[in-house]
Parts: sequence; structure tokens; C-alpha cells
Amino acid sequence: MPKIGIDVSSYQGSSASYFKQFKTYGADFAVVKLTEGTNYLNPKAGSQVTNALKVFGSVSVYHFFHGAGTAEAKYFL
Repeated sequence: MPKIGIDVSSYQGSSASYFKQFKTYGADFAVVKLTEGTNYLNPKAGSQVTNALKVFGSVSVYHFFHGAGTAEAKYFL
């Protein structure tokens, strides 16, 4: 059976109850947008990652790429 996930960024919620709502809808995991380009860090990332981990048991993060490979990879890391 396929896994169902949600993609969250600073536009979405960050509370544990926010993630629990999606778990009741059948979501199995969350992916959180962490960075973008070389100058954006999601201000909600810390609480989104923490609470998604509490609710789902694991969480992934991603970087939104703008084209400056090495610089963006360094920024993400």
C-alpha cells in the first residue's frame, strides 16, 4: 500500500495538533521545506520538524532549488 505524505512550508501550521489532523486523514509522514535559494530559511522549520517527528515518528526536509548548485547545497547543509 502506498504511503501518503504532506508537504509543509512556512504557509502551513506548525503545532502538533496541526500534524495530528493530517494523521487522522491518513497521512503517514511529513516533508518540511527548510531552505530556498541562498538566503531563505523557513522560520517555522524548527517547530514543524519537531512536531511532525512527534506525530509521525520520522520527518524529511527539502531545499527549494534556484539554480546555484554549490552555493545552495552549502546553504542547505
